[in-house]
Amino acid sequence: MSLEHALLGFLQYTPLSGYDLKKTFDTTVNHFWPADQSQIYRTLNKLTTEGLIDMELVIQKDKPNSKIYHITKKGEEEFLDWLKSPINMATPRIPLLVQIYFAAELSDEVIISIFEKVADQIRDRINSFKNVTKAIFIADTKPLTQRDLFFKELTYDYGLTINNAILNWIEKVIEQIQKGEYQ
Repeated sequence: MSLEHALLGFLQYTPLSGYDLKKTFDTTVNHFWPADQSQIYRTLNKLTTEGLIDMELVIQKDKPNSKIYHITKKGEEEFLDWLKSPINMATPRIPLLVQIYFAAELSDEVIISIFEKVADQIRDRINSFKNVTKAIFIADTKPLTQRDLFFKELTYDYGLTINNAILNWIEKVIEQIQKGEYQ
């Protein structure tokens, strides 16, 4: 997936400002595709240059002017073509696993401390899914069908499943190290 296609997908629902797109990202897909504000604005400029979206300047009296982005017909076609394309499941890069690979150089206490900190991060991420379920559909301004909801909820289920599996693995590793099962 690319940021470009995610932005086109959100703009399929309704025209949005860059600020609103950032809020939408943070409340819907951030659990599997985070994007910062500068990435979003750079990508909006690129999409505008490519003719995939149009920008409308909205003049406002009491606050700064706003740039509202609309998907073009060309953008809709690009988005649908991308949706139909085969998915490339890239190998994830997981810094923790590189650290673990060489962890024999550390004491058990240090290794356990690292794992406990990561476990806390994963628990926080799992808890954040409670917010995702409430906000996952904020970007959608059209009425959603049960089919729409099904596919959106699949992303939530995936994230929760993966994070619970990681947490279970970390807790098992901590227990194995504490018992000295590597000896």
